[in-house]
Amino acid sequence: MEALSIKPGAFDGHFILSGRINEFLQFDSIQECEHSQITLNLKGIKGINSVGLKKWIQELKHLHSKKKQVVYEECSEPFIQVCGMSNSMTEGVTVKSFEVTLC
Repeated sequence: MEALSIKPGAFDGHFILSGRINEFLQFDSIQECEHSQITLNLKGIKGINSVGLKKWIQELKHLHSKKKQVVYEECSEPFIQVCGMSNSMTEGVTVKSFEVTLC
């Protein structure tokens, strides 16, 4: 199973995520970010399991408790599918852009 990779993005507070969100999710570098706005590029997310979903929501709540504004950009189709099943994934978040296949 492909582990989640979190890399610094093009500007401060910007992170590029790729791989699978699972029980090993750790937002350490994101939680340590000093910026008030955190932008997560999610183009490379390939899937999310149920434990990963729970951990993602916990991490998101922790960011909100620190008064961080969270922005999702270039959300992958697997990420958007899970967002459609769980309102907690987008609660208090700005979704800037996403990509889905239209029939």
